Amino acid sequence: MKLRSMEMNITRREILRFVGGSALGILLTPVPWKALDDSAIWTQNWPWIPEPVRGESSYKLTSCTLCSASCGLRARCIGNQPVSLSGISAHPLNSGALCSFGIIAHHLRYHPARLSRPCRISGKAGASGSTAMAFDELLLEVAAAINDASASSQTVAIVDGRPGRTASHLFQQFAAGLPNGKYITAGESSLEILGSMFEKPPGPLAYDLDNSKMILSFGVPLLDRWGTPARTARYLQKKSEGKQRIIQVETLQSRTAGMADRWIPIRPGTEAAFALGIAHVILKDKLFRDASKDIAEFETMIAAYPPSAVAEICGVSQDFIRDTAREFSANRPSVAVIDGSANSRHALAAVMALNILVGNVGRKGGVVVHREIPSPVALSKNKMSPISTLDAIPDHSIRAMLIDESLSGSSLPDGLLQKKLTGNGILVSLSPFVTERPFCTQYVIPSPVFLESLAELTGQADRESSSLSLSAPLVPEPAGMVDPIQFIQRLGSAAGVMNIDSGTTEELLKKRMTAIYSEKRGSIFNASNGQTSELKGLTSPDELWNVLFAGGCWMDSPETVRSLPAVRLTSVSTADRIKNIPPESNQLLLLPCAEDVIYRNSEISPLMSKVGQESGLRPSGCKVYLQTATGDALGLTDGCRVMLQTKKGSMQAEVRLDPSMMPDVAAAYSALNQQNIISLCEMNQDASLQPTPVKIQKV
Repeated sequence: MKLRSMEMNITRREILRFVGGSALGILLTPVPWKALDDSAIWTQNWPWIPEPVRGESSYKLTSCTLCSASCGLRARCIGNQPVSLSGISAHPLNSGALCSFGIIAHHLRYHPARLSRPCRISGKAGASGSTAMAFDELLLEVAAAINDASASSQTVAIVDGRPGRTASHLFQQFAAGLPNGKYITAGESSLEILGSMFEKPPGPLAYDLDNSKMILSFGVPLLDRWGTPARTARYLQKKSEGKQRIIQVETLQSRTAGMADRWIPIRPGTEAAFALGIAHVILKDKLFRDASKDIAEFETMIAAYPPSAVAEICGVSQDFIRDTAREFSANRPSVAVIDGSANSRHALAAVMALNILVGNVGRKGGVVVHREIPSPVALSKNKMSPISTLDAIPDHSIRAMLIDESLSGSSLPDGLLQKKLTGNGILVSLSPFVTERPFCTQYVIPSPVFLESLAELTGQADRESSSLSLSAPLVPEPAGMVDPIQFIQRLGSAAGVMNIDSGTTEELLKKRMTAIYSEKRGSIFNASNGQTSELKGLTSPDELWNVLFAGGCWMDSPETVRSLPAVRLTSVSTADRIKNIPPESNQLLLLPCAEDVIYRNSEISPLMSKVGQESGLRPSGCKVYLQTATGDALGLTDGCRVMLQTKKGSMQAEVRLDPSMMPDVAAAYSALNQQNIISLCEMNQDASLQPTPVKIQKV
């Protein structure tokens, strides 16, 4: 019998049925779920994945070092690892509030830009051309440059972004031990300029904003980032209750400008002219108090600034000038404040003259004397270099520049640093993070970050009373970290400078505790029980140390309000600062915004990107803001790419049209390369940035 062969024809439909049935069948079995579970376990056990710390939950108290506000904070720890931060509710400096930076500051230990070893960065090569080196080897190279500078009568400068600390005093001693050493702070503040107007120095000055009925602010971000969150909340509460009035004079519509009682949008760079216009009205209408010997001479000096002329310069109505002058004079005590990082000296002097005219200096609610924190420096036999500013040093005269960036604070634009260095100058930076300055050979020394080392916090210099806190280490610092005191002592030894106090950081800080305790003044906040008591109730300096080490705070008693020495408004230094106001140009002006970020040397946690706009975090995140009408006149649309070009250089940006912008003003901002925007702008001798004519072309 012959068998017929059977043929099997597999069609596409049968294949699909088989695959679909298999997929459905597998879903009804534990196979896929077990595979997902095993893969999840496998990926979580890779060797480079950090394991969560195990241990008991506890709380430790300390102080925040991210800015000079010195907020008290409470760290929740698992084992010895901080996992969350919150404010200390009864703390006198921040009243339990923390800014968004402070809330996640414990992440800074893991920042991708963290520096682990000293390195040398060779000029334009940038970070790619960095060479790791031993700390002792670095000290020898830097010491050789310092000795070379001393032999050739060149300058060695130390730039301190957070003056007033014990480390600052050692920096001054180091500078005094060199033939041509200079101790530099970030810049001359408005209050320092006001102090220079007195016939006799009155001592450090401060704003008494809490007791002021009116604040005339020239670009100061009072209601969003100036001081602690608790202080900002007090301003908002007083404003809502009608107890305090705020007038904001500012080119851009900032958050403070939007929430102020009145916003006066002046043209960029005309702050001095606007202040002199107010002074003109105060003098003409006899609204002043005779706080100066030379009112008549000063009135002659500012005769060129009547409201009609100032209105044309500033681009505002004459009524704004007259109304502001009358309000400022009538609502005493009042105070005029100005942002010192973004304005020229003549603008600072002009605004401070307003405080003198209406008698706000030496008065509660105005400008008062701020007592310095007691220091053991007076007992030291070592000399200290006087405080100077970088603009006072001749260009191309600094052979070696040392910059302390271990704590975030005021900084200086790279263009000014480059201008002051010699052709073979070096820059030595003490910083937890990699900093690139491609215009010179740079040495970067790693310093501990927040919560890793003992740090001294001297509070805000413009507060009406001084304060001192300690930031105690909660976690061990990595090997190879160098703190400022250790750095300057070892550098002094390598360079043969013996004019420096000896001792560890803790020993020197305890000497300061002894100096404070010996004064028997002020009060102590004990963070462990939330109580505030007088300092004289403590039994020893060691007890003061223990309270501050555990998150406490020493607060000086306010200086008794007293009459101050006579002021000369037409003194030579003052006259040079407030005359010769630059004429306003009709060209499109480039204005860098967010100067508070530009002039800071801090890093933030990568998780802080969540509070920013996604578009601002992209590599092409440079934006230029224009008024809608200005953009239309230039043929630009929202979101288009343009080229910004000035005499200093060019860069690409993305256009954003905003109806709140002033006509003919281009406000540029970049979350990633703000220094590039600064490099496009003209800079005054005092390091303030000028509004710079700019050409904008579509690309």
